[in-house]
Amino acid sequence: MIYGPDASKCPIKKQVLNAGKEPLIDYCDEMKIFFHFLTTTEDGTVIDDSRKYNKPMEITLGHKFKLDCWESCLKTMRLGEIAKFSVDKDLISVYPAVSKQIRDYYKNQMKPHKHGDDDDHEHHHCCGFMALEQGLGHEDLDKIMRNPQPLNFTFEMLQVLRPGEFEKDTYLLNDEEKTRQIPELKLAGNNLYNAAKYDEAAGKYGQALQFFEELMLKEKPNDVEWRELDLQRRPLLLNFVQCQLKLGDFYSAIEHSTTVIDSDSSNTKARYRRAKAHVGVWNVEEAKKDYNYLLSNIKDDDNLRILVQNELQQLLQAEHDKYKEDKSRLSGKLFT
Repeated sequence: MIYGPDASKCPIKKQVLNAGKEPLIDYCDEMKIFFHFLTTTEDGTVIDDSRKYNKPMEITLGHKFKLDCWESCLKTMRLGEIAKFSVDKDLISVYPAVSKQIRDYYKNQMKPHKHGDDDDHEHHHCCGFMALEQGLGHEDLDKIMRNPQPLNFTFEMLQVLRPGEFEKDTYLLNDEEKTRQIPELKLAGNNLYNAAKYDEAAGKYGQALQFFEELMLKEKPNDVEWRELDLQRRPLLLNFVQCQLKLGDFYSAIEHSTTVIDSDSSNTKARYRRAKAHVGVWNVEEAKKDYNYLLSNIKDDDNLRILVQNELQQLLQAEHDKYKEDKSRLSGKLFT
C-alpha cells in the first residue's frame, strides 16, 4: 500500500524525516506501540498534535483500530524514526470521529480523577448522518467531515512492547484472563482497605465487579452459570459498599447493597450496611425498615443484635431531636 511501482497513484506516501537507528521490527498482533503523532492538512494547518498533551498515543496491534492505515504506516517504522505519511482521503473518512474520541480521551486524562464520578468519563455516540447534521463539536473536524481531504500524519516511534512485556488494557482481556484477575483484584483491594486507602480499594473492587458484569452478560439470567457468578460477586459488592461508606458515598452504597439484597434478601451484612447508608442521607424510614428487619431475623449473633438495637435507638433519638428543633424553629417564625 505504501510502496508501489507508480508512487503518484499510491494512496499512502512515506517520507522519512529522521531515520531510526534500530533494525526494522518484526511486528505482530498484541504488540503495544507508543508514538507521537501530528496531523496536518496539505496546506500545513495543524489538526491534532499529541505532544501538546505531554502523553504519547498508544495502540495494541491486531485489535481493529478504526484507522487501519495508521497500523500500516507504523509497521514500516523503526524505533526512534520520524516519518510523514501523506494519506488519500478515501482511507481516512473516519478520521474526524476518531480524532474527537482521541481528544476526549486526552481531556479526561488531564482531569483530576475521583473514583465513581461519572462526569469524568464522557461517552458520546452518534451515527454518521447525525454527525453530519449536528457536528462533532469541533469546527475543524466538522469541516473535514463535510469536505473530506487528504491528510498528513507525522509519526515518531517511541517504544514497542512485545506480548508479555506489559499488562493488557482491561478491554483487551478475554474471559479466562478476566476470571483469573478477579481474585487478584480482590486481594489487592483488601490490602488497600486495610491500609485505609479506601478510594484505591474501591477502584480494585470496582474493576473486579466490572469483570463480573461482563461475564454475567454472556449468561442467561438465573441459569446455573449466571447464579454461580452472582454468588461469587456478592463478597466483592459488600467490600465495595464498605469502601463507599468510608468515603461518604452513601447513594452508591445503597445501590450496591440493594443489588446483593435483590439476590439474597436475608444477607445481614448488606441489610446492615444499607441501613447505615440510609442514615447517612437521612432516609429515616428506609433505615428503620432495614434495622427492624435485622432485629426480626438475627438469630445467632448477639453482638450484631446489640449493635443494631443501639444504632436504631440513636436514629430514633436523632429523629426526635430533629422534630423538636424543626418545631421550635417553625414556632419562632410564626411569632416573630
